[in-house]
Amino acid sequence: MTDFESSNSNNSVPIDLRISLGVGKFLIFCILLIPYITTHNLLFPYSTGRTYLFRILSSAGLGLCAYLWSRFRYLQPSLDKITIALLTLILLKIISGFFSVDVYHSYWSDYLRMEGIVGWVYLISFYFLLKTVLTQKKDWLPLLKISTGLASLSVMYILSKWALDPSVLLDRQTFTFGNPSFFGTHMLIHIGLGSFLYYQESKKPIKVIWGIAIALTTIGLSLSGTRAAVLGGVVFGIVTLILLLISKWKTEGFSKKIKIIIAILSTLITILFCIPQNALNSIPAYKRFSTTSINQKEIQTRLISWNSGLQGWKEKPLLGWGEENFKYVYAKYMPDKDVDHLVDRAHNILIELLATNGIIGLIAYLILFMLVFINLLKSKMSEWPTFILAALWIGLFIQNLFIFETINSYLYFIIIIALPYSRKDIKYIPLSNYYKNILIGLCILIFPIITWQIHKNSYYSAQATSKALATQKTNISDSFDYYKISLATDNFGNLETVTLMLINLNEYLQNDQIASDEKLKIIDFALEQTDKQLTKTPKDIALLSLAGRFFYSVKSYKPQYKVKAEEIVNRGLKINPNRKEIRLLQNKMMK
Repeated sequence: MTDFESSNSNNSVPIDLRISLGVGKFLIFCILLIPYITTHNLLFPYSTGRTYLFRILSSAGLGLCAYLWSRFRYLQPSLDKITIALLTLILLKIISGFFSVDVYHSYWSDYLRMEGIVGWVYLISFYFLLKTVLTQKKDWLPLLKISTGLASLSVMYILSKWALDPSVLLDRQTFTFGNPSFFGTHMLIHIGLGSFLYYQESKKPIKVIWGIAIALTTIGLSLSGTRAAVLGGVVFGIVTLILLLISKWKTEGFSKKIKIIIAILSTLITILFCIPQNALNSIPAYKRFSTTSINQKEIQTRLISWNSGLQGWKEKPLLGWGEENFKYVYAKYMPDKDVDHLVDRAHNILIELLATNGIIGLIAYLILFMLVFINLLKSKMSEWPTFILAALWIGLFIQNLFIFETINSYLYFIIIIALPYSRKDIKYIPLSNYYKNILIGLCILIFPIITWQIHKNSYYSAQATSKALATQKTNISDSFDYYKISLATDNFGNLETVTLMLINLNEYLQNDQIASDEKLKIIDFALEQTDKQLTKTPKDIALLSLAGRFFYSVKSYKPQYKVKAEEIVNRGLKINPNRKEIRLLQNKMMK
C-alpha cells in the first residue's frame, strides 16, 4: 500500500479535497488529448487551437492549485532543487526578453509557434498542477497508460489506412501533428514511456500489452522518417542498456538476459544487411538516413542557422537576443545564398539558447537538465524504473540537437521533470475557514477567465485570418473584409496577418471587377497596416523584403508607393546587405 492508502481511508479525506483532486486529474487527462486536436477554423490549425486550449486548461489547473494550497499545507509546493532550477531558467528568459531586440515578440511569440515567455508561464502552471494533484504511483500510472495507449492507437490508425491504400506510406506520416518531425518526437517519447510501463509491470499478460505498444510506437517513429528522433531513439536504447548493466549486472540471471538481448540485436542487424536495398528504401526513416548528404537543402539550412546563431551569440553573449528572437539573428547573419524567410529556430537547443538567452540561459538550462537526469537516476518512488526515463531524457536531448520543441513535446518535457516525486506524512488539516474557502475556490473560475480575456482578441483574429485565406479564391471582397476584421484589434498575430495579406493582395489588384478607387483603398490600408507592423518590428527583414516587393509592384497607382518601396529596401539593406531579394529589388529600382 502507498503512503496515501496506508495513512488515510476515503472516509477521512475531506470531500472538497476528493472533488478537487478528481477535477485536477480530469484537467490533466484533457491536456493529454491536446496533441490530437486540430482546429481548421484557425490560422495554423496544428498549433494555435491546441495552445489556446492548453492555456485555458492549465490556468484552470493553477486556480485549482491555489485553492488546494490554501486549504492543505501538505499540498503546498516545495522549493526543491529542480523547481528552483526551472523557475530560475524562466526568470532568466524574462530578463533576457526585457532586453531583447523585440520585447513584444519575446513575450508573446506568434500564431505559428505560440510559445514565448507567456507560453513558459503556462507550462509552469502545468508543472505545479502535476506536482500538486499526482502525488503517488497510483495517480501517475493512469496518466502514462492513457498517453501511451493514445500514441499506439494513432499508429494503428495509420496502419489501417495503409491496409486500405498501400500508397499511404509513400509519404512521411504526420497524423495530427502537421509535421512529420513532431510526430516522430511524439513516437520517441512514447517508446520511452512504453518501456517504462513494461519494466515496472509485474504481470506478464500486461507486459505483453506494453511490449506491443513499444513495437507500435517504434513503427510510428519509422513511418515519420524523422532522422533526429531515430537517432534519439538509438541513444535512448544504448543508454537504457548501459544503465541496466550498471544497476543489475550482479543480479542472478541478469547477465544471461543481457546476452540474449545482444544476440537478438545482432540477429536483427544481420537481417537488416540482408534485406534488398529497394525494400529498405520503402521504410521512410531508413531511406532518409541512407540518402542523407551534406549538400541536401535541409542539412545546409541547419548549418546556416547554426552558424547564424553562433555569430549572433558573439554579438550578445550574456543575455542573447531574447526569447523567440532567433529570426532576427538569422536575418542579420544569413549568407547571400539563402532566401528562406521562415527560419525562426536554430534546430539545435544549445545554439538556440546561446543566441536567444545567452550564455547565462544556456548554463541555467544545462543545470536543470543535469538535475533532472540525476533525480531520475536516484528516484526511489516505489522502486519505479525511472532510469528508463533518464535514458529517454538523454535521447530527447540528442534529438533536440537537430530539431526543436513544440507544445506537443513541451507537455512531456514537464511531465518527465515532475514525475519522480511523491509525498509522505500526509495530513488533511484545513488551513482556512469555510467562507475563505469559497472565495479562494473562485480562483478555479477566475484564472481561466483571465486567460480567455487576454487571448480572445488574438483568437478571433486568427479565426478571421483563416476565413480570409479560405475565401480569397471564391470571394475577394469578403476575403479582404476578413483581413480588416482580423487587424481591427492589436494582438501578437497581426504580423502574420499583414504578411499573408501582402502575399495575396495581387489577386485583388488583378481583378478587373474591382474599381480603381477601391484598389487604392486596399493599397492604402495595406500601407497603413505595414507601417504599424514595421513600427512594432522594425528589424523584421522578412516583412521588409515582402513589403518592398509589393509596394514597388503597385508603383503605377501612386508615386508615393515607389518612394515607400525605396525606403523599405534601404531599411532592409542596413540590417543585412546580403539579403538576395532585397539586393535584386534594389537593382531593379536603379534601372
